[in-house]
Amino acid sequence: MEELIFSFPSPNNIFPQFPQEPVVGVNDAAGALEGYNRWEFWFETNKDVLLRSRDFRRRQFLQELPPSAVPTPDDGKVRLDEVFNKIAPALRLALKSPDPRVVRQAAMGLGRIGNRESIPMLEELAKHASEAETRRYAIVAMSLIEDRTVMSILVNLVMNPEVTIDIRAAAALGLGFQGRREGARFLKEFLEKTLNGATVGGSERDVYIAAILGLGMLRDRETAPMLIGRYRALREVRTARAKPAEVAILQALGRIGDPSALVLLVDSMLDKDEQIRRACAQALGDLGDRAVVKMLINALENDSDEQTRGFAAISLGRIGGEAARDALRAAFANRGSRTVKSFAALGLGLLGDKAFAPELLKAFSLHSEDDMRGSFAIALGLLQETKAVAPLMKVVEARGANADFRGYCAIAVGMIHPEGVLDKLIKILEEDADRVDLWRRALCIGIGLFGQPKAGASLTHVLETDKRDVVREHAALALNLCRGRDQIDPLIKILEREQMKGDIALFAASALSGLGDRYEFPLLSETFFNVNYRVRNTFLEELQRVL
Repeated sequence: MEELIFSFPSPNNIFPQFPQEPVVGVNDAAGALEGYNRWEFWFETNKDVLLRSRDFRRRQFLQELPPSAVPTPDDGKVRLDEVFNKIAPALRLALKSPDPRVVRQAAMGLGRIGNRESIPMLEELAKHASEAETRRYAIVAMSLIEDRTVMSILVNLVMNPEVTIDIRAAAALGLGFQGRREGARFLKEFLEKTLNGATVGGSERDVYIAAILGLGMLRDRETAPMLIGRYRALREVRTARAKPAEVAILQALGRIGDPSALVLLVDSMLDKDEQIRRACAQALGDLGDRAVVKMLINALENDSDEQTRGFAAISLGRIGGEAARDALRAAFANRGSRTVKSFAALGLGLLGDKAFAPELLKAFSLHSEDDMRGSFAIALGLLQETKAVAPLMKVVEARGANADFRGYCAIAVGMIHPEGVLDKLIKILEEDADRVDLWRRALCIGIGLFGQPKAGASLTHVLETDKRDVVREHAALALNLCRGRDQIDPLIKILEREQMKGDIALFAASALSGLGDRYEFPLLSETFFNVNYRVRNTFLEELQRVL
């Protein structure tokens, strides 16, 4: 999602580019989103969470290795000294690129690395870059660096009425990325003083949405009562322009995890508005309280909106327990809704129901279930089901097979990462005759999920030679997952050879940024966790503009 939203906006700058159904017009961005109405959209926007951990909180990835008297085996992965002595200088140099896209990616990379020496450069970029988009990048990049001076800069930007709305919104979102309790207190006071039914649809709406999202990231329970009060006030004067803020509040309350939000979320599950019910079904999964399992089961079985039922299935999987397991198994067996069946499979995978793996394998083998078998593959990957490796690889190795399905099987194999299979996947990538972009990008991710640096050379070759942005983008992400130190110098040489401009340089900068990232999964998983266009088209549009 980081690459989709930040680096590759659609031509009309409203919606990100997503795969289109055959029935959708080629240049119809809104139609493409509406046409892509299956579980795959949910998976694409949430795969960074699904593929790495059931716990979506950030975790440190790179560990500092102090000198030791006992030799340690070299795993080939990037170390902190290489991040600061090689990657950071290369990205700082890329800030001088004549290509603004490379500048933005380099700025984001310096933030992801957490290089304090770069704060003055990023602040200068945030204040004086000619493009507003570059200034927004610089602000978000600064917010990723753990330094109190950055928080002061962000607070001043939010409060400055002479600064444009989009910059103020980026600063509010940045306070969420900062992760400091002082930032939560500031955002709480800001919303208390300014957000109400009269102002929510006004000129500062984007700032409010970003501030709410920031509070969700900060997870400070002391902010929950304020958000609950604001939601009730907005619901009394419900308008279309207030809906994105309402949805954002529900999602933030779920992620904050304070029990005081339970009554509001349960009450809102009975709302007539399906967008509100969808948001609540997701937020209850974030909250994780088993007291809501019965309500989620009722939504799974009876809600009139299939997407609400699907999100209830995901939340039941995340909460777990016997009652949730039995309900998901029943939903999987029910032939009434193919959408719900797909989501039930993912829910069972998230729940860890290994005893159900034989049933998933059986469904996976049925060609009559073609439009759902991708979800079954991912569920088997979540379960780490080793018995699924052979049938999954059979599909992966079947040239000419359905590109989507073949790709999800490759990802599922990567999630299981069985011994002796990575070399086969690398060979398939190198000798790929089909070269279909949907398949090829997924194969890159499947290879990356093994987390083995030896895949780096093949992925760098794809990044450098493939002609399609979507494939090169996923090759860069896969390099991030492999963390191979041997790719640092080749990527820097690509930047130098391309004179730090153009598409290849952009992807090289993206790959370097990820190699040095302190965290396991991409930046915007914190923002986009459980955000689906079916919850609100307008919300995605607003957040796209904020960023």
